[in-house]
Amino acid sequence: MNSKTLDNKMDSKQYFYGLDYLRAIAMLLGIVLHGVFSFSTEGYWIVNEKNNSEYINIVIGFIHSFRMQFFFVLSGFFSILIIQRYQLNGFLKARVKRIVLPFLASIATVLPITLVLAVYFSSLDEPSVKAVGELQLYIQDAIRIRPWILQDIFSVEIFAHLWFLWYLCWIISIHYLFSWILIKLKNTSIIRSIGKFSFIQSSNHLFIVMKITGLIILTTYCHQFMNLSRPSLGADTSAGLVPVPYVFGYYLCLYLLGCALFHKTIIDSLQRIKPIIYWTMILSSIFILFPIVLYVYSTELNYEYTNYVTTLINSSIQSIYLIVFITALFAYGLSVKSSNAVFTYLSQSSYFVYIIHLPIVFFLQHISVQFDYPLVLKMTLVLLMTIIISFGMYHYLVRGKWVGYFLGERKV
Repeated sequence: MNSKTLDNKMDSKQYFYGLDYLRAIAMLLGIVLHGVFSFSTEGYWIVNEKNNSEYINIVIGFIHSFRMQFFFVLSGFFSILIIQRYQLNGFLKARVKRIVLPFLASIATVLPITLVLAVYFSSLDEPSVKAVGELQLYIQDAIRIRPWILQDIFSVEIFAHLWFLWYLCWIISIHYLFSWILIKLKNTSIIRSIGKFSFIQSSNHLFIVMKITGLIILTTYCHQFMNLSRPSLGADTSAGLVPVPYVFGYYLCLYLLGCALFHKTIIDSLQRIKPIIYWTMILSSIFILFPIVLYVYSTELNYEYTNYVTTLINSSIQSIYLIVFITALFAYGLSVKSSNAVFTYLSQSSYFVYIIHLPIVFFLQHISVQFDYPLVLKMTLVLLMTIIISFGMYHYLVRGKWVGYFLGERKV
């Protein structure tokens, strides 16, 4: 598949520095998210502090409301860039190297340590025993070699914080297979029409508008299922062996939205947005739209039961907030035309730092809970020490070495 097949005259050699930096920031926000979980009043984390605050719930809700959604949109965007630059087989090779192999390596190294620490520390904190009960059940079942029931393959969270890599493995496979079929059946009008509404670009502006609109509607529809048992702020995660269908559909739609955004017309339009506009959109998303999302979510929590109307309102408002925020972030990212040493370092280190951070967070939170210090001090120390240890490991053990290149670090 070449750039002509995509009907999209983008410069395949163009490098999107700003979006790469935003992708790194989205990854590193995961450290903040996990680092403050123990200070939440929800009490469902591996280690739960008695000294907690509802303000932490708001911080968690804000990060969770856009971070992983934005990451999947970026993944789709960069996937089309790779296809244009290296064609379809090059895309598969690049994604296997960047996602599949690091995921498999993490399963053999970081993930076992993470799961063992999760089970051990949770056993010391009774409230969180319930939160990781499924994880303990999984390990017990594995030891006893008991057969899984159908529910287990969806509900047992075996991939922890690496679930998104597992999802991307599925999505990449679908993307490659669908594109390959499209090439083989390129003369079939139905196949081409389906392709233009999914992974493949089109020069027809009507197709573009219909595709983006349809994906937003589908994303909202999938999000509604996350509200059935309990109102959802942000999107569900699913770390089971088989992705939960509506959760997978939600992130697949976001990935496809990213694919659709990689179009010269859209990119040119976003690049023409003035800084005053996209900064207004960003600040409005944070200080106006997100509080509205939070209010609707909190209001729905107070209902005795959820129904179609309440879930539709909740999901629709979250979708509006998400689209405005992501559009503004893309406009900002596309406005960055050059690199600097700090952001280059962050973009190259963020992948390893995120993969390795969770067992460090668990250990530091377990130490923190032993002391009766002010919340802000304990939280600051947990985050600061996690950052120092994680980046220290990257700098001295990974950077410039084969492990760094294995994780996609660019040779200088």
